[in-house]
This record gives sequence, structure tokens and C-alpha cells, in this order.
Amino acid sequence: MKFIIQVIIYLILTYLSLSQEAEGQTISKKIEYTCRYNSMFDRGIGYKNYHASLIIQGDKSLYTMKADANNRQDSHLVMVDLEPDSLFTVFKDMESNSLIFEINDMNQRAVYYADTLYPMHWEFLQEKKYISNFECENAKTVFKGRTYIVWYAPSIPVMNGPWKLGGLPGLILEAYDDEDNWHIEFQSEKNIPSIEFHSFDKLLHGNVPGYNNYANEVKKTFNRVSQYLASQQTGNCLSCQTKSTLKLHTWERID
Repeated sequence: MKFIIQVIIYLILTYLSLSQEAEGQTISKKIEYTCRYNSMFDRGIGYKNYHASLIIQGDKSLYTMKADANNRQDSHLVMVDLEPDSLFTVFKDMESNSLIFEINDMNQRAVYYADTLYPMHWEFLQEKKYISNFECENAKTVFKGRTYIVWYAPSIPVMNGPWKLGGLPGLILEAYDDEDNWHIEFQSEKNIPSIEFHSFDKLLHGNVPGYNNYANEVKKTFNRVSQYLASQQTGNCLSCQTKSTLKLHTWERID
């Protein structure tokens, strides 16, 4: 009886799968990650926990990273951040060899920029380890001023990974920079119904500014903030220091 029930369940699942294929529906795969990120990175210590996901659908994927609700914000710290920087939302389209990432400007408005898809050159290392039930190999690259070490699973033949990383012969399940300011680890995977990427598809066919535009806008923003802070430091004494010491800090290092 148990065997008959299992056969019936298998036939139902097979029928549903064939029906979806016949209707042209695509099943997406959602990979969940946990992330520990030092949002102060080059300035000090300020680790927070994040939840990240990578949704892969055919040649397209969408990566997002969101802060956990229980993250504590130190109220005594006064910081000038361009958070969410470029780490938080990345859309990739393999077919057109395109990548788009999102940042929030100083007015908390979403702004999109294009970047090169998988320009990193990987050095293949000899170590292996298991992540969940997947045997993984590791590789290293230097990308936008930081060194990254990743573990990828050749048994999952997807040349993708969290954030902008990818281009390896297997899905990246773990990644971190050599200073361990950003460390992301595989948690789970599951199939989900297909989703629409209309807004990102529209951006792909539009005139999205490139990475150089992003770098220039970041520099302009920091210059404006630096000038404002310097103007607020004027005093009545001749010995007062009036020059701002604000420095440019972004995750992807900008010259």
C-alpha cells in the first residue's frame, strides 16, 4: 500500500512538472545565505548579521542582501556611509553579458549602475571541503581592490554566486574577503515559482550609466559632505582645526 501511494505521488509530481513545462513556466532556484558584514570595514569594527538570497532563473539571477532585524546600532557612533554601497542588490543576465547593481543615494533613492559581468581572474587552489552535502573546491581572486576566497560546488554546474562574484565551474557556496569583513555562507536551496524581472529587463534595454559614473558620483558626494563638515568647524579661536578629515570609504575601493 505504501509503495502504491509513493507511485501515485511520483506520478502527480511528474504530471505537474510536465504541465509547467508545457505552459512555458520556468522553475526558479533560490539559494539562501547567511552573511556577517563589517559595515565599517576599513575604519574599524562594526559587524552586523545579514540574510542574503540568490534567485537563479535560466540565464538571469537576482542577488539581495538584507540586514537582520535584531542588528544593534551603536548610537554613540557618528558615521557617514553610502550604505548600501554596491553589496546589496545585483542583477545578472548571462545572455547579454550584463550586470546591474543598485545603491541608495543620500536621499535614499534607488540608483542603478551597470558593471562588467565576471571580469575577475581566478586562481584555482588545491583545497577541498564539504558544505552541506556538496563537495567544494576553492579559488581566489583580486577584484576592485580586495582579495576574495570562495568555495564552489562543481556538482552544481552554475557559473554564478553571491554579489558580483561568479564565472567559476560551479555555484559559489561560500565567499569572504581576506580580512573577513564580509563572509557569506550557504544555508539552503529550494525551487520556487518563476518570478518576473521586468524592471531589470527594462534597465538592460535602457541607458544605465557604467561603473565609472558610479565612482565619480561617490567622489562628488564625499566632496560635498566633506566641504559641509569643514564649514561647520569654523570657530572664534586662531588655533582651531578647521579642515575636515573625512576619508572616502567604499566597499569596492575607488581610486
